[in-house]
Amino acid sequence: MDRHHAASGKRLSQLDDPINRHLPPQLQLEIDPTGPILIRHLISHSAGFESAGRPNQRRPAGEIALYSEHNAALGAAIISQITGLSIADYSNQNIFAPLDMTHSHMSTAHALSSTATDLARLMGAFLADGQWRNGRILRPQTAQRMFDPQFQNAPFVVGMAHGLMEYNLPGGFRGLGHRSHLGQSDQSGQKGMVHANLVMVPELHLGIFIVATLPGGASLVETLPPLLVDHYFSATDDLKADSAAADTTDQRDLIGLYRPFSKPLRSVAGIVSPSDFYIEVRAPSDTERSKSNGLLIHQPDHDGGKAQLYHPIGPALYQAEGLEAPRAFKKISRKGISRSGQMILTDETGLDPARKIGWAATPAWFLWQSLIIAGLAVISLLIACRNSARLIKTPSHKALHIGMILSSVLWLFFLTILLIAAARPIFAPLILPVLGYGALLALFINLANLAMLIRLAILIRSGVISLSLVMGSFWLL
Repeated sequence: MDRHHAASGKRLSQLDDPINRHLPPQLQLEIDPTGPILIRHLISHSAGFESAGRPNQRRPAGEIALYSEHNAALGAAIISQITGLSIADYSNQNIFAPLDMTHSHMSTAHALSSTATDLARLMGAFLADGQWRNGRILRPQTAQRMFDPQFQNAPFVVGMAHGLMEYNLPGGFRGLGHRSHLGQSDQSGQKGMVHANLVMVPELHLGIFIVATLPGGASLVETLPPLLVDHYFSATDDLKADSAAADTTDQRDLIGLYRPFSKPLRSVAGIVSPSDFYIEVRAPSDTERSKSNGLLIHQPDHDGGKAQLYHPIGPALYQAEGLEAPRAFKKISRKGISRSGQMILTDETGLDPARKIGWAATPAWFLWQSLIIAGLAVISLLIACRNSARLIKTPSHKALHIGMILSSVLWLFFLTILLIAAARPIFAPLILPVLGYGALLALFINLANLAMLIRLAILIRSGVISLSLVMGSFWLL
C-alpha cells in the first residue's frame, strides 16, 4: 500500500530494498552468499523460505516461488517498523476505514477476519484504480501496477503479481487473487476446514469471492470461479495442446518421484502419510496412452487419487484436458550444491513446486533401512538374552549390555508404531503427535543404533560371536 505514515521520520521503502534495511534488529536475517532478500521477494513469495519451521532461507532469493507465511509476517514487520503502527492498526486506518469495511479486522499479517460484503468493497477498489465510492486506498498508477506479473517458476505457468496469485481462466482470461484453506482436517481432509477463494479478473471488471465449510469445499471454491467465467463470458484463446510444440525434453529426465518444497525432505510423517508428500511422474502404458504422447502425474491427494494424463504443449510444459493451468518441469542449480541441477515440477497454483528426489529420500528406502536395523536389533536381543552371564564381567560391560537391550527395544518399538500407522491410517492421528518430535526422536534412535552396533562390534572382536553368525542370522530373519 502507498499510504505510508512519516511520523517515524524513516525513509519509505522501495521494492528493491534489502529487507534487513527496514527490519528491527531482532528480526534481521543472515544474508545468503547469493545475495540479500529484497522486499520484492517477499511480495512474490520468492524469498526462499520453506513454509514450515522458522524463517530460515532454504533457497537463494529469486530462484523459486514457494508460498510461505513468513513472507507476509516479515512484510508486516517492515510496515510496522516504518510507520510505527501494528499491522492491525495500519490496516484499519489505511484500508478498512476508507472503504467502510466495518466488519474486517486483521489480527496478524496472514489472518484477516472479514465478510463477503467487505471483501466485495476491497475487490471493487482494486478493480477501480484504488478507489471505492469516496474512499481511496491506492493511487491509480499504483493500483494498476498491483496486477503486473512479478515472478513465475517457469514460463507459461501461473505465478505471482504484487502479493496476488495468478489464475488461468477459461477464454484466456487472467485472474488474480488468493485462496486459503484454514483449520484442522480429519482423514477426509474436511472436518473443521474453511476454504475460501478470492478471484479478480481485471479484463472483465469482475470480482468473485466464495467460502465453503461443507465437505468438498476445497474443490468447490477452486472450480466455481472458472466455471462462472466460462459460462457467462465467451471462451476464446484457450491454451491448447499443439502437436507442433511437442515436448523435445528427454522424458527420462522427468520421470521419477517428486516431493513438494512445502514438505520437509526427510520426515517420519511422510512415511506414514505418503499421499500428502509425494508426486509420481511416469510414462503411460499402451492402454493409458492417448493420441498424443504425454506423462502421467499421480498425486494421491489430487483428482480423486487417480493419475492424470498430461500432454506436451511446449518444451517441458504439460497440460491435462479440462485443466486451465499447465505444469512445467524446470532444472535449477545452485553453485556448490549441484552441478547437473535439480529438477522441479510446478503445481496448478504456481506456489508449491516439488523437487525430484533420489532413492535415499524415498519411503521404500526408509522402510528397508528400518528393516535392516530391526533385524540387527533382534539379533542383539537374542545374543544379549542367551549370553548375559557370559558377557557381563565388569561394570562397564554391564552398562553396555543394558544399553544394547534398551537400544534394541527402543528401535523395535519405534518401527512397530511406524508400521501400524502406515498399514492402518486410522491410527495415524494417535501416533503422529508422538512422531512429531522428529529431532528428539531421531537423536534417541541414532544413539540407540550406535550403541547397538558398538556392542555387536565388541562381541565380534572378543570372539563371543562371529561376523558370519550375525550375517547368517540376519538373512534367516
